[in-house]
Amino acid sequence: MNWLLARYSVSADPLFSERRVELAALILTALLSLLFLYSLARLVFLSEPDPIALSAEALQASELAAVTRVDEGQREEVRSRPVFWQTRRPPDAPAKVASEQPKAAVGAIAKVKLLGVIGAGESAGVISLVDGKRKRTYLGQEILGWKLDSVDLDRAVFSHSGKQHELKLGHASGADSGKIQYKNSNNGALR
Repeated sequence: MNWLLARYSVSADPLFSERRVELAALILTALLSLLFLYSLARLVFLSEPDPIALSAEALQASELAAVTRVDEGQREEVRSRPVFWQTRRPPDAPAKVASEQPKAAVGAIAKVKLLGVIGAGESAGVISLVDGKRKRTYLGQEILGWKLDSVDLDRAVFSHSGKQHELKLGHASGADSGKIQYKNSNNGALR
């Protein structure tokens, strides 16, 4: 034991660092060896838990009820009822509302403010302020019953029952307008 103390009690600097690393490695190896021996002893000496035997009831299969034929009325009832909700029935079909467009007044389109122009060609459109909300409208679509017929660099033309109304886009400086104009061809049908 004295030789072990003498080996690791060196105070000179190069040997002192080497001896400390060697001592740490030796202690770690000893701990790992003890852990290995403990695990090996547990495997050898400890037994596994006793298995639990199954009851006789678990080994018997119960009889299945005879399958009956489902008639057409029952089939339709199952199809019409939503899945997993026995008391619920499908909603009644909504009453058909007449697709009559509300009559557009000239005053309604006058409340619309043109904010910008988007797109080009047949995909041209406008960004407008309708009832305080921004809305994108493309050629052939409607705002308050007025159909967007054409888009220019600084204006948009809407039509309703033969009447036309032009909305202009305000500019900070004089922009060159009128050179490019996109019109709704094919009477509102977009390609």
